Amino acid sequence: MAKVFFSYASEDRQAVDAVYAAVVEAYPDHEPWMDRYEIVAGNSLIEKIADGMDVAEKFFVFLSSTSVSKPWVRRELRRAIMREIDGLDSDYVVPVKLGDLTKVPAFLEDKVYIDLGKLRKEEWLTAFDAAIRGEPTRLADAGHINNAQHRIDYGPEGHHVAHVTFAARAWAEPFSFAVETSDDMIPSPPGPPLMEIDDILAAGAGALRNVRFHKSARLLALSFESPELRPGQPRAIRIEFAPGIDAMGAIKAVGRWEPSR
Repeated sequence: MAKVFFSYASEDRQAVDAVYAAVVEAYPDHEPWMDRYEIVAGNSLIEKIADGMDVAEKFFVFLSSTSVSKPWVRRELRRAIMREIDGLDSDYVVPVKLGDLTKVPAFLEDKVYIDLGKLRKEEWLTAFDAAIRGEPTRLADAGHINNAQHRIDYGPEGHHVAHVTFAARAWAEPFSFAVETSDDMIPSPPGPPLMEIDDILAAGAGALRNVRFHKSARLLALSFESPELRPGQPRAIRIEFAPGIDAMGAIKAVGRWEPSR
């Protein structure tokens, strides 16, 4: 079992947690070390971190515009770099670039880094596995990932209106959703109700590719790809029915949409 250390800023915890969970699920033989799962009340923070780094075969440092200036991250990275300088492991440090960082630190420029903002899940999982093993590996089988998580609430307009909130689970994965209803939705202007393509762009989806959209009286669906897609950043659509119809009851299903090619 390969032990690896995750160094990151607390502000990036949600993103790093998603990577941690994906690596553990895809590669059970790897054992990532992440402070929130290893350190409990009463432990010496410095000693536990040092122990985690000492037993780790690889040191993954998650680089963002926030983490590069964090004292704790810089201290951990400095200790990891010294391990390479001392000749213990020339490939110990593996930079992982988060989406909002425009340039990696100068002293890491010679390193091949994993760019979470440009790689699909199966690609960056493979990159993590290859870095840990020190040799190329085949692409992890991503299967048919459902990259959309959702929540349904009544709208403030009344119980005949529902707000369906969607957010992406992973970076750069195809994103799709469909809302199927048992009653006719009230027609709205052309385009996704309250979620035009421009709104998705403004939410950080970047340049969209392979955009597909379908809207009928009882089905609303959207599918697209974007290298700039980020986890979180929820967007809500408004589904309206005739007064007297319970919107939550009229929504039959919400899930992944697989448009015909």
